[in-house]
Amino acid sequence: EMFKFPVVYLVEPGFWWLSDTEVVSLRAYLSKGGFLIVDDFPLQAWPNFDRQMSRVFPNAQWHDLDINHPIFHSFFEITELPTVVPYNLGHTPTFRALYEDNDPTKRMQVIANWQNDLSEYWEYSDQGTSPVAETNEAYKIGVNEFIYGLTR
Repeated sequence: EMFKFPVVYLVEPGFWWLSDTEVVSLRAYLSKGGFLIVDDFPLQAWPNFDRQMSRVFPNAQWHDLDINHPIFHSFFEITELPTVVPYNLGHTPTFRALYEDNDPTKRMQVIANWQNDLSEYWEYSDQGTSPVAETNEAYKIGVNEFIYGLTR
């Protein structure tokens, strides 16, 4: 099914487990140009997520992104990182990426919004539980990630 979509969005990867067939499918999807965004991602979820992605790409190396990366300028101009998170997910939000052949000059295949939960802001933006400025920033980053995934 995911081959029907150029961008897929995964949340809560702490208990995510891939079957051998799913490992092969995700590798094929990402290798053929698909883009994976991972969100709602507390500190303690990293070991499992990394283990699953290491099955997809055994030699994968994660690269932390800074504000200069084009993903933060693909539609909206994001001027500072880290973003604020709606509740304590462990530490400072970090944006990590996997690239083709572990080469940051090549196409990004996966972005992980580690220690972040952009979707929490989206989910409750009409409830008034989060400041408008923070909700707006979460939307901007999400839009940028989707636009980046669609245009690269």
